[in-house]
Amino acid sequence: MKHLINLIIFLLTFNLSYSQSDSLKVRNIEIKSYEIDSVSKGHIESKEILIDSIRIKVKDFDNKIEITSEFQNSKSELKTEFYFENNNLILVRFSEIGKLYKSDNAIKYTEYYYDCEELIEENFFTALPSTAICMGIPIDKDWNLLYGHNKSFTNKFLHSYSELLLEKFTTE
Repeated sequence: MKHLINLIIFLLTFNLSYSQSDSLKVRNIEIKSYEIDSVSKGHIESKEILIDSIRIKVKDFDNKIEITSEFQNSKSELKTEFYFENNNLILVRFSEIGKLYKSDNAIKYTEYYYDCEELIEENFFTALPSTAICMGIPIDKDWNLLYGHNKSFTNKFLHSYSELLLEKFTTE
């Protein structure tokens, strides 16, 4: 019994200390991205290209690449921000403004945090439009439909799309 209790205490301590170090890394990455944004006033280079039916606008900053993708078939717009430290990817942030609330910012965010080229955390959240803050939101409704977000922007798609964009715009 004593060994079982010691094992449980060890496992809990190990798990808690491991998760805290990852959350500390994530917090440090958030601070670094804020610092990068605060010093990135003017972009170094910008370009616009068309890939299939996607119009892509790229702004290159120090330690950051900002890409706006306009999907012409679905009329969706996806903003992608890549943050780097010492030429290593530390954060990918996607934001999509819902088509039904363009003037009121129903923004869907997806964030991927990296440490030493390894994905350490994923974060998903939606900023509600001010007109919806006091309204009840039905739990049986699809949030993509409620706010006009593109259902095709799944986690799997965003991972693949970030790899494609990263390959295309960091190797040129």
